[in-house]
Amino acid sequence: DMTTDRHEKRSERRLPVAWHAECRLGGSFVNGTVRDISRGGVFFAADESVGRAPLEVTDVARFLDEGDPVLLTYTTRPSARARQRLATVRWVGSSALYGCTGVGMVFDEA
Repeated sequence: DMTTDRHEKRSERRLPVAWHAECRLGGSFVNGTVRDISRGGVFFAADESVGRAPLEVTDVARFLDEGDPVLLTYTTRPSARARQRLATVRWVGSSALYGCTGVGMVFDEA
């Protein structure tokens, strides 16, 4: 069962947000939403494709894997300038808290 609640294992408090984001690995990317953020990382939820069923864990897992280095680009509000952070995928799966498929990432040291 890939559904889990990793939130209790976090070392830092996370702030719930809903920021448009793009997660890029090499020349490929997936759009989604940053659902929560802390100084150390984020939970990124992959968006549904228009006219299709929501992404399954296996769909996201085909693109991202634990340990992958990614570039996360996100905006905190529509008029804000995009922010970019290098991060590393820690896990891919379903979030019980948010009821969706997503990716836990830790930010790389600046």
